[in-house]
Amino acid sequence: MKHAGQTHPTKQRKRAVVLTGYTVLLLFITGITELALRITMPQLGAEGWSAGAFCSNENLGYNAMVPGAATEMVGQEFGRIKLVANSKGYRGAEWPTNDSAIIVLGDSFGWGWGVEDSAMWRAALPPSMASSVVNLSMPGDDWFRMQHRLRMLQADIPAKHIIVLAYINDFFGLDDQLAKRDSLNQSGFYEDQHLVMDGCQPIVYKGQYYPFNRLYLYKLVRGIAVYLSERNEGERLSDYHARIGYRHDSEFLSNESFQTVCTRYCEALHEAANGLPMTVVYIPPVYAIDSSVAKRVTDAAELPLTKYLEFQTALTQRFLNEENIQFYTTYPALSEAHSTSSAYFLNDGHLNKHGQRVLGECIADAILSHSPKTSEHINGF
Repeated sequence: MKHAGQTHPTKQRKRAVVLTGYTVLLLFITGITELALRITMPQLGAEGWSAGAFCSNENLGYNAMVPGAATEMVGQEFGRIKLVANSKGYRGAEWPTNDSAIIVLGDSFGWGWGVEDSAMWRAALPPSMASSVVNLSMPGDDWFRMQHRLRMLQADIPAKHIIVLAYINDFFGLDDQLAKRDSLNQSGFYEDQHLVMDGCQPIVYKGQYYPFNRLYLYKLVRGIAVYLSERNEGERLSDYHARIGYRHDSEFLSNESFQTVCTRYCEALHEAANGLPMTVVYIPPVYAIDSSVAKRVTDAAELPLTKYLEFQTALTQRFLNEENIQFYTTYPALSEAHSTSSAYFLNDGHLNKHGQRVLGECIADAILSHSPKTSEHINGF
């Protein structure tokens, strides 16, 4: 007997079957989409690099790649690339054994973030010049780490020229960086001629690459939310500024304060050069090149960054020229290249293979030049 308000068992079963069918269909579509994304866009599922790519010696404050490592790096904008380290723990060929090496100091831009070895700036150098390059660039290096790395290794690398690939973050916290250097000098750290770069322990990063660490669909949606939302961009920029100690009202923004920073920077460059010719090759950030990115970052930072950075660049060039340190800005070349085909990963901010080629051409020009490179189109620091 059927009571009022009750649903017939047959209808209940039909609804259950339909609901189950839709659920199975949804899971099937999701699974197919996941599989398609894994095959066609593997970079969406992971970020960073393979385990065993980098190592560190905390006692010496030294980071490097694991010597001889053959690993890979994955990113949303550049896909999957191979990483190969030489026997010293750096990207590129084995170091030259003659007394005419060209030492290059830099961070992730000089290291070649997001590009294959064959597409790095070194590939754009003339063969005779490329064979003399010792690239000491390492992701995350600030000026202190660059100078520290040079001091630790310079005795083993007879050099004729030093190239410093300068980026905006080299100036953040420069006083603290130089204080670390002075502390090591006072302790006699560099007087020990028996310091070796052994004992490099593998580094495990939170962003370490795992092939299937998250659902690709989730990663895709999250990526879109992060990269297309100005609010998220602003939050990320604020977090970054807080981490590096950068404040909108900081005295670092004043002319007088920045002149002091320039003076100390020049002193540090002279100490690092130790009488060798040195060239500072400046790489502008993407927002100094691309107006659309500039607007997004300027709105997020609530500062007229491009104007402020233009002032910094001109002032830095003046100080370096007065100290007989060659200054070469890549802004004109990168700006021209970017106007025809993007020279940067627009969200990541590093130079892509097109930008790396331009950087290589600029480095070659800087090495061959015997006087400071100047340009009326200076912009962005």
